[in-house]
Amino acid sequence: LIGMAVALYALFIVTLKRWLYGQNVLSEQLFLVFLLLVITLINPAANRLQKIINRVIFGNTPVQAASLHRLSRRIGTALQVSDLVQAVTVELPEYFGLNKAAIVIIDRNGFKAHPAQAELCFAEHTNARQVIELFEGDEDYFRYSPMVSGSKQAALMQKCGQSGWSIIFKLRGAGALIGLLFLGHKRNGRLLNDEDIHLLATLANHTGVALENGLRYERLVRSKKQQEATLDKLIQAEKMAAIGEMT
Repeated sequence: LIGMAVALYALFIVTLKRWLYGQNVLSEQLFLVFLLLVITLINPAANRLQKIINRVIFGNTPVQAASLHRLSRRIGTALQVSDLVQAVTVELPEYFGLNKAAIVIIDRNGFKAHPAQAELCFAEHTNARQVIELFEGDEDYFRYSPMVSGSKQAALMQKCGQSGWSIIFKLRGAGALIGLLFLGHKRNGRLLNDEDIHLLATLANHTGVALENGLRYERLVRSKKQQEATLDKLIQAEKMAAIGEMT
């Protein structure tokens, strides 16, 4: 873009010299007008050039705004964890052209992957505390890169890359880590670019809130069923006591 601006300015000066030579038109005001035109046009040109680069180098197909809105609504309104898992593991890969996705739910009893057959890269760890320690830190996501090493997260992502995962997002609820979102590689073999990652990070934030709400809803449903079962037992006991008294 800088080269294009320099060439355009040179052409601008040559044209003025040929057409208006000796008429004192090459003033500072005219130069400022030219700069204003360049500043006005350079941002749309940069955005257009970035889209071309994404399509040629990364093979990036822009996600349609309507599809993204529909997916965000499905995630945000998912009341049950099963609906959330369906939206994230089936619909999200379709929209972004990924080969697979999985959600790992972490609680005090351990962790559970959805779908259950998903191949994880920390299967040797058996409790939630060990899994949380693997992903400690302020990072929102961990990205697979074959050229990065040295930390335990980098070593973990090397194993995840071998299992077919390209990026892992943290799912937080009320500040605590409650799950992980595993995403695979793009089907066309290209890399995830920064725009893809920003959109996926936004969806991961929505997914964390929806997951926390879904887990709370399931706990409320279980508590309600337990209360109903206890109430049925009490009513049955009172009936038997009344029958015994009548007898």
